[in-house]
Amino acid sequence: MQPSPRKYPAIVACMNNARLPEKREIELVAARIWAETKNAGAPEWANLFPGSADHRKIIRIALAALGVKGKKAVVMMARGGATN
Repeated sequence: MQPSPRKYPAIVACMNNARLPEKREIELVAARIWAETKNAGAPEWANLFPGSADHRKIIRIALAALGVKGKKAVVMMARGGATN
Protein backbone atom coordinates (compact mmCIF):
# COMPACT_ATOMS: atom_id res chain seq x y z
CA MET A 1 0.00 0.00 0.00
CA GLN A 2 1.43 3.37 -1.02
CA PRO A 3 1.00 6.53 1.06
CA SER A 4 -1.63 8.99 -0.10
CA PRO A 5 -0.12 11.76 -2.27
CA ARG A 6 -2.44 14.26 -0.62
CA LYS A 7 -1.51 13.28 2.91
CA TYR A 8 2.23 12.78 2.38
CA PRO A 9 3.21 14.67 -0.80
CA ALA A 10 6.96 14.85 -0.13
CA ILE A 11 7.26 11.12 0.59
CA VAL A 12 5.25 10.16 -2.48
CA ALA A 13 7.19 12.58 -4.73
CA CYS A 14 10.54 11.15 -3.64
CA MET A 15 9.34 7.56 -3.99
CA ASN A 16 7.70 8.07 -7.39
CA ASN A 17 10.64 9.97 -8.83
CA ALA A 18 13.34 7.82 -7.15
CA ARG A 19 15.19 10.92 -5.98
CA LEU A 20 16.65 12.26 -2.76
CA PRO A 21 14.53 14.74 -0.82
CA GLU A 22 15.22 18.45 -0.80
CA LYS A 23 15.82 20.26 2.48
CA ARG A 24 12.29 21.72 2.51
CA GLU A 25 10.83 18.23 2.02
CA ILE A 26 12.85 16.86 4.94
CA GLU A 27 11.62 19.73 7.11
CA LEU A 28 8.01 19.22 5.95
CA VAL A 29 8.07 15.52 6.81
CA ALA A 30 9.90 16.14 10.11
CA ALA A 31 7.37 18.80 11.14
CA ARG A 32 4.50 16.44 10.33
CA ILE A 33 6.05 13.58 12.30
CA TRP A 34 6.74 15.89 15.26
CA ALA A 35 3.18 17.24 15.23
CA GLU A 36 1.72 13.73 15.16
CA THR A 37 3.97 12.27 17.86
CA LYS A 38 5.02 15.03 20.27
CA ASN A 39 4.04 15.01 23.91
CA ALA A 40 1.50 17.48 25.21
CA GLY A 41 3.30 20.66 26.22
CA ALA A 42 6.23 20.03 23.86
CA PRO A 43 7.22 23.00 21.69
CA GLU A 44 6.03 23.28 18.11
CA TRP A 45 8.50 22.10 15.45
CA ALA A 46 9.35 25.69 14.46
CA ASN A 47 10.33 26.40 18.09
CA LEU A 48 12.41 23.26 18.56
CA PHE A 49 16.12 24.08 18.75
CA PRO A 50 17.94 22.77 15.64
CA GLY A 51 20.61 20.33 16.73
CA SER A 52 18.79 19.31 19.92
CA ALA A 53 18.38 15.60 20.61
CA ASP A 54 14.68 15.70 19.70
CA HIS A 55 15.37 17.63 16.49
CA ARG A 56 18.10 15.21 15.37
CA LYS A 57 15.93 12.20 16.19
CA ILE A 58 12.95 13.47 14.18
CA ILE A 59 15.18 14.44 11.23
CA ARG A 60 16.57 10.88 11.21
CA ILE A 61 13.03 9.48 11.27
CA ALA A 62 11.98 11.83 8.45
CA LEU A 63 14.97 10.76 6.35
CA ALA A 64 14.06 7.11 6.88
CA ALA A 65 10.45 7.84 5.90
CA LEU A 66 11.76 9.51 2.75
CA GLY A 67 13.83 6.42 1.93
CA VAL A 68 17.26 7.84 2.78
CA LYS A 69 19.39 5.32 4.65
CA GLY A 70 22.90 4.73 5.92
CA LYS A 71 25.74 7.04 4.91
CA LYS A 72 23.47 9.11 2.65
CA ALA A 73 21.34 9.99 5.68
CA VAL A 74 24.39 11.07 7.70
CA VAL A 75 25.67 13.24 4.85
CA MET A 76 22.24 14.78 4.28
CA MET A 77 21.84 15.57 7.97
CA ALA A 78 25.22 17.30 7.95
CA ARG A 79 24.36 19.29 4.83
CA GLY A 80 20.77 20.01 5.81
CA GLY A 81 19.23 18.26 2.80
CA ALA A 82 19.96 17.35 -0.79
CA THR A 83 21.95 19.76 -2.89
CA ASN A 84 19.41 19.88 -5.73
